[in-house]
Amino acid sequence: MTLDLSRPDQELIQMIMEWCAQFGSVKNVEVFRITEPRSCTFAAVEMSARNEAIEVFNALGTTDFGSVVMIKLEQEEKSIPEFLRRR
Repeated sequence: MTLDLSRPDQELIQMIMEWCAQFGSVKNVEVFRITEPRSCTFAAVEMSARNEAIEVFNALGTTDFGSVVMIKLEQEEKSIPEFLRRR
């Protein structure tokens, strides 16, 4: 899932919850920012039912544990200003 990772965790959580809600009832979302040994960001999304978690996993999950799906979060690409594209 690509998002603007410079946003605060609470904003990321809200965006992830809204996106995952298309598959069912989201119970909880936690964001994990790991800095060592290399930087990566994940979200743990807990759905209310296993079948809902499977749908989230099939859409973009990295791994799942029952009704919890781990999703890798990646920095969305910033748009390149027009004046830089002409070169």
